[in-house]
Amino acid sequence: MISTAKNIISAECVGEGEAIVFVHGLGSTSSVWEAQIRHFKSRFKTIRYDLDGSGRSSPSGELTVKGWVEDLSRLLDYYEVKAAHFVGHSLGTLILQHFAVQYPHKVIDLCLLGTNRSPNEQRRKALADRINKVTSNGLSSIVDAVVEGTLSPAILKKKPELAGYVRELLLGQSDSGYLASLHAVMGATAADATQIKCPVLAIYGAEDKVSPQAVAETFVAELPRGELLAVDECGHWHPIEQPAAINTALDKQLRA
Repeated sequence: MISTAKNIISAECVGEGEAIVFVHGLGSTSSVWEAQIRHFKSRFKTIRYDLDGSGRSSPSGELTVKGWVEDLSRLLDYYEVKAAHFVGHSLGTLILQHFAVQYPHKVIDLCLLGTNRSPNEQRRKALADRINKVTSNGLSSIVDAVVEGTLSPAILKKKPELAGYVRELLLGQSDSGYLASLHAVMGATAADATQIKCPVLAIYGAEDKVSPQAVAETFVAELPRGELLAVDECGHWHPIEQPAAINTALDKQLRA
């Protein structure tokens, strides 16, 4: 646990060497990176944490992307890491884009799974609807829709236990923390991709309805050093739906 001026951040650091920092997405926790930690901890210093408002990190109140960026900078300072490789999922990709613009000297490279940008009008309406449902009826009112709308149908057939895992992730959040996170996403602006100078690997799931191929392609086209990779039989939960494929892609990125 790391104490900050506003709250306590739940974090874990395992291994030695160059650092890889993993940043999870909305309604998630650092537990989604278990397969990646097991794969890399013998060769790297692996750092994962729960975002402010998520999991075991105590919510500090109103949340913003800027606040999450500053939390990440403090996390690096706490573990005495000057620069790191970063891996983000969903909301984590949005945080890392802003982090790379604000702290370019701290970023070796980025791997972004299910790239998020500033939400468009359709996305904002969906987020507003989710806020209304959670406010009125709690997180249990949206769980089924999230599971069905974010996991690959093919993977659900092969790994039905993932539905239960995602349900558990969501229901383990506090309503207040999740709502604050939703409001932060609604108010988020896009980072200037042209100012992200480090190598970026953007990975999209072939069956991802939340962050589809077109979003990743548009983003990569703006990057000075961007690369695109598709993962088959994968929805929006890349680290748990296709952990082996993600680890292979990360290995290649880290060797580049």
